[in-house]
Amino acid sequence: FYSPHAGWLIMSSTQETVKINGKDIRVKFSYPALKEHFPKILAMKAFNDWKARLEKHGTEFKFEEIEIQSVDMFGPRVGFVKLKVENLRDQNDNPLPGIIFMRGSAVAVLFILRCEKTVDEFTILTVQSRFPAGKHHFADIPAGMVDDSANFVGVAAKEMKEETGIEVSTEDFIDLIELAKQTAPEGQDPTGFKLCDGVYPSCGGCDEFLKLYLCRKTLPLEELNKLKGKLTGVMAEGEKITLKLASIHDLWHSGDGKALATLCLYENLLATGNIPEWSEREGRFDCEKQLWAIRDRMASSTLTSGALLGLPSSSVESGVPVGGVGAGQLKSPWGVAVAKSADGHALFLISDQGNNRVVGLDEWGKQILQVKELNNPHAIFAGEDGTFAVADTGSNQIRVFNIADGTLVKSFGSDVLSGPKGVYVDGRGNYLVADTGNHRIAVFGRDFAFKRFVGKEGRRLHGGFVEFHEPQGVAVAADGNLVVLDTGNHRAMVIKCDLDKQPANDTEDTQIHHLGSLLCQGGSHMLGMNEPTSVVADSKGNLLIADKKNGRILTYNKEGAFVESRRGPVIGIINFPNEVEEGKWSPQYTGIALDHDQKLFVVDNTGNHVFAV
Repeated sequence: FYSPHAGWLIMSSTQETVKINGKDIRVKFSYPALKEHFPKILAMKAFNDWKARLEKHGTEFKFEEIEIQSVDMFGPRVGFVKLKVENLRDQNDNPLPGIIFMRGSAVAVLFILRCEKTVDEFTILTVQSRFPAGKHHFADIPAGMVDDSANFVGVAAKEMKEETGIEVSTEDFIDLIELAKQTAPEGQDPTGFKLCDGVYPSCGGCDEFLKLYLCRKTLPLEELNKLKGKLTGVMAEGEKITLKLASIHDLWHSGDGKALATLCLYENLLATGNIPEWSEREGRFDCEKQLWAIRDRMASSTLTSGALLGLPSSSVESGVPVGGVGAGQLKSPWGVAVAKSADGHALFLISDQGNNRVVGLDEWGKQILQVKELNNPHAIFAGEDGTFAVADTGSNQIRVFNIADGTLVKSFGSDVLSGPKGVYVDGRGNYLVADTGNHRIAVFGRDFAFKRFVGKEGRRLHGGFVEFHEPQGVAVAADGNLVVLDTGNHRAMVIKCDLDKQPANDTEDTQIHHLGSLLCQGGSHMLGMNEPTSVVADSKGNLLIADKKNGRILTYNKEGAFVESRRGPVIGIINFPNEVEEGKWSPQYTGIALDHDQKLFVVDNTGNHVFAV
């Protein structure tokens, strides 16, 4: 008889035959009982999809016989089939492996939930036993096999409901595979081959390919919390699933291949503008009530995580913190450094940019030091010798003061610098300056004499070139390498160089690596940066970077790998883009510093305060 799926089929008592590429291929069975399943195998979507793919490639595969070794039935339909092809060869007569575990296509969904009152994004993982992997608790993104209807999106919606309890319309799913194909030149991948219709996780032995989807939703905080630990699954199918809510920033640590593939597609499609950013960052916040509640707590205790320094003069105006000019108040602060006061307590030195001064505040926010008559001060660095240095941008110089009384020690660099915004003092007393207007780093010795420049103006992102555009931050990593925040190029660079002598040519200074995805420059993506301004190295060798326009702190380990992204304690007030609206402000982190206990302090320039993390 004729099968519309298999072509002409000849059945006899001794063998079966299936036509592939116009050729009759013998089919034998490892044991007789398997033969009764043969008609259902011929109707199996996975088998016909596999056969169709073979026929697309003409004579590239040469074989005469297929052996069906086992069949697993899922009720009335075939679930899995184990096949073996003997003497499989390519068109050049080279032998090829011919074992196939056939299970067909499947879907997986990256489900991103955004809390409607914060910028925090989460994904849902299903935690369940995975016996084939030998794992009693395995966390992966929702997934399921496609039935014979080939309704990928319908299956994705069904799996979402079964595994998470969340009903999602089929219109809410974004086909990441199809988007990737549309963005590739002429539908080809970088190797020149035509892009596949799915992701093949183990094509050396299995025909399975995955259709990967994205679904994004905004939920109230209370609804997000209800999902944690929720028990779901279809009990009749032996599913017992517990939901886990995880930060989207942590998903790349997952052992789930589906999650990693989907995350890779999502990040790159987002970075190239093929998936829009979230349309808005919602959330309102009672600024006056919460800011002054924190101030009240500070009156009787030292700084803890979430505490603020530099509160607004008259609480808030239209919901936005207002800077002040009085003692203990800040107006557009930029940099922060942590030193010791004369009595041995912590002293927070803050460049109060809007008031053209540096103030020193104690642990309770009381002002005990003031240095006035500066000109647009930016970064500040406290040395171990009892002095602090300020990048006085408007006067094109670095100014050094005594911590004890604020008296001037030295001003230098006006004949070399143009609008410097970053300053750092290394262990040998060298002053490293982000010479922002000249697009380079300037190095001065402990005697304040000029030594050399590092880098030059440029925007090249590859090839190891040491080029900057308006750098604003500079530091030395634990391994002694130079770290530069290439602010105008929205990245950080780690550079190996000799700070004591000017190189003979451009190749002597070497870029070891850059931090921040080159695909995500200038945006709010978790792997990118948007005007990084300040960097410190912690005791573990990690680099912490103030990502100004994104209002967050990025952490990279000493190998340059992304670790985490953190925001301040006052959440629910972040608004993108950066225009302030009634009842909200957009935090812009411009300065960071660590104290001797490795506690992190962050300057929120638009919020007119410094907070502890």
